[in-house]
Amino acid sequence: MTISQTQEWLRVLSRNLENSYLGSADIKHKSTSGKVRENQILDVLLSLLPKKLSLKRNVVIINSDDKQSNKFDGVLVDDTNWPQIYYIDTMIVAPIESVRIAFEIKSNLDKGDIDKIFDEAKNLGKMKPHQVSDFPLVAGFSYKCTNVNLAFYDFVDNFVNNEEYNPSLICVLNKAIFCLMNDSGTIVFKPNNNLTPTLIKAGEDSLLLFVYLLSSILLEKTNSRAIRNYSEELFNSLSSFSFDKNFLKKMNEKTRKKFMGKNVQEIEDIYKTLNN
Repeated sequence: MTISQTQEWLRVLSRNLENSYLGSADIKHKSTSGKVRENQILDVLLSLLPKKLSLKRNVVIINSDDKQSNKFDGVLVDDTNWPQIYYIDTMIVAPIESVRIAFEIKSNLDKGDIDKIFDEAKNLGKMKPHQVSDFPLVAGFSYKCTNVNLAFYDFVDNFVNNEEYNPSLICVLNKAIFCLMNDSGTIVFKPNNNLTPTLIKAGEDSLLLFVYLLSSILLEKTNSRAIRNYSEELFNSLSSFSFDKNFLKKMNEKTRKKFMGKNVQEIEDIYKTLNN
């Protein structure tokens, strides 16, 4: 398949991010290497995303009842119409009404990371202002994932147990996007328990798809169709996978073990063995 120039450029960026991740492994202090990796992807998003909102780093979100979130690695905020509440050193405090998307960034996505992303989404969702129906969305990004099939299983398991408050999407660099779809096969960003968790096999175009989806949120679909035109062949070629809704009711530790250590297998093949 012939790829577009946009795809090629974003693939170069993806390779650069991957190489930067490997280079930061030489930094022995874990919190320092983690911060370097956070800044690398946030710098890329800052450069690529529409400038409708500002990208802030190390943000605690607060509501009018004085409830506070844990610190998010990055947050897209409206600082034109809303003030910052407080700042100290490298951390800021932002009112929840100003926040559109909060980011959690991971080095190597595993069950503990996925659990944490869902916990942060749940806690943030419960902080939503009384006078508005929407609450900030949560998105995750990971440089690596040892077993994407197992990670997706854990993503789905968390979705089933968390109901309303879930992250909108998680990007695994050069591998996949975890997202939520409605019955029409459309990606939906505002979580609800009627949606279907979906694995999009974006491969080395995962960063491009991540940027497109985030841009769609920020632009509220005003220009999302035009953005998609730049990589139409990519979007037409993407394959996806989701579990049958009846399977979601049967998920347990026994079924989870079937996905351990089988990252080289297609997830569809593992799933078939559970239904035979």
